[in-house]
Amino acid sequence: MSDPKAQWEQCDADRAGMVLFDEFCAWAIKKSLDLDDDDDVPDSDIDGKQVDRGQTGAKNIKKHADAKRKA
Repeated sequence: MSDPKAQWEQCDADRAGMVLFDEFCAWAIKKSLDLDDDDDVPDSDIDGKQVDRGQTGAKNIKKHADAKRKA
């Protein structure tokens, strides 16, 4: 994050000087924030394969899960 102050101002929608949870959620959704290591797809959909959990890994997991559902 190159300018934390600007990001804070964007996040603090009501300008109250604090960021409420719903403000943070709205800001995070706009920024498309996602944790690299979260479990968007259950491990049961991965078939025990070692998967890169980064952004490209998340796309691979989704493709794999979609293909499994179609099968």
